[in-house]
Amino acid sequence: MHLPRIVTSDAFVSPEKRDQPSVINSHMFQDSFNALPGRLNGVGGSATVHALQAQQFGGRSVMVAPSLHLGDDFKKLHLPAVGYSFAGNSETHHDEWYEQQNLQFLVERVMGAHTGRNDVVYAHMPISGQAGMEFCRSNNNPLVYLGHAWEILSATFFPDRSIKSPRLATEYAIVDYLVSRPGRGFIVTNSEWEADAVAEAYSRIPTIDNLNAFMKATAGVAAMSSKSESLIAKALEDIRLGKTNIATRDAIRSICVPNPIGIDGSYYSDEYRHEHRTNARVEFFQNHNMPEDSLVIGGVGRIHPQKDPFAAVEVFHKAWDLLGRPENVFLLLAGPGDRDNEGQAVGYYEQLLNFISEKHAEVADYIKVPGRPVDAREINSLLDVRLCTAKFETWGLSFQESLCMGVPSVALANPVYEELYGDSGVVMERNRDKLAEAIVDLLRNQWKRHQYGKLCGMVGNRYNWENSVELLSHKLRDRLNFPI
Repeated sequence: MHLPRIVTSDAFVSPEKRDQPSVINSHMFQDSFNALPGRLNGVGGSATVHALQAQQFGGRSVMVAPSLHLGDDFKKLHLPAVGYSFAGNSETHHDEWYEQQNLQFLVERVMGAHTGRNDVVYAHMPISGQAGMEFCRSNNNPLVYLGHAWEILSATFFPDRSIKSPRLATEYAIVDYLVSRPGRGFIVTNSEWEADAVAEAYSRIPTIDNLNAFMKATAGVAAMSSKSESLIAKALEDIRLGKTNIATRDAIRSICVPNPIGIDGSYYSDEYRHEHRTNARVEFFQNHNMPEDSLVIGGVGRIHPQKDPFAAVEVFHKAWDLLGRPENVFLLLAGPGDRDNEGQAVGYYEQLLNFISEKHAEVADYIKVPGRPVDAREINSLLDVRLCTAKFETWGLSFQESLCMGVPSVALANPVYEELYGDSGVVMERNRDKLAEAIVDLLRNQWKRHQYGKLCGMVGNRYNWENSVELLSHKLRDRLNFPI
């Protein structure tokens, strides 16, 4: 199946056509349309998939968000068609807007575009999810929720992290809304593991009193009462220490439907990598005072505990030692890190830099951590080996980009990667020493890197947009009885 690029439009299909059984329109509620230059992020990717899905069946999709931040590259290359509605402005960050505005206002912004017989509402992440839920409650539309950045998983995996409790509460309210309305929606996850993890985590919040408090606390206003805050704090404790409610877990799991976001395989392509590889390497090596024959290990990803860049540093150091401490082998951790108003590293980014300089001083000159947004395609074009050490992923967008571009890619095993790539031949190791050995094996053999890169490219393209849209169409038919 080949899907055409979406044609821009400011309106839905005509009123005469919109009620035809074969036409499906969609409303896409987003927290924001943020995008880095040259890179379509998970939010934009899911929006594109659902706009493509609507177009495939003669409909249109309207994108709804509190604010809009779109780089020129994003607009030119990927902007999915359709209509746009923003309750804020281009300078409004969605967290600010959420604190200051009533979500009902966002819902009202799109009432004029409604409705057709088969309109479906997609909501991505908890703030927009609440707006989508209220829209569906008012209009009896089916709701498809795309969590993908689950606050509940952060609460489970990082007990010491500061959790944004309003978002956690909103997530839970959406889950309860869908559980209570069988046949009127479902949760899309990227993997079976994500579905299992979400169901398990939320089933550890045991009391209906907590749930009711959550729903009241996020019913259109962001202000949290002290009582609600204390109940949410108790819920977090329950998540970490409480026992699973089996019935709740099974009910939540029953509405979770794995359907990977997918990726634009024509944009993140092996052809682009080979065409731009020489120029990308020359420019990067000159800017960072690296030898012309440098070999680069690393990848693109936020400087964030979930991505565990500390593990990447340790694996690289082991590989560097095994190679005989060469002067032309480097680690590149490319992605944004926390900075203060003066541009100085703070928080986790600062901790990482200190870890490198204090614990791995002998290899510090061979580790590049710019801590700023990058062009993912350019970085993938210059890499010799892609290294991923994430503790967990619900999808792993940047790793998928590397695979699609044919970058020889290796990873510390995590449940999602094992599920998606476990039978593919992609190298995944639970042991850091063995992962370092795998990197050394690839760096010592250019032919092996070339052949392995071909395999990675084939694996990556299993999960392109076309396949994701096809899967989603089956889910809409089977779960919601859409005439597809």
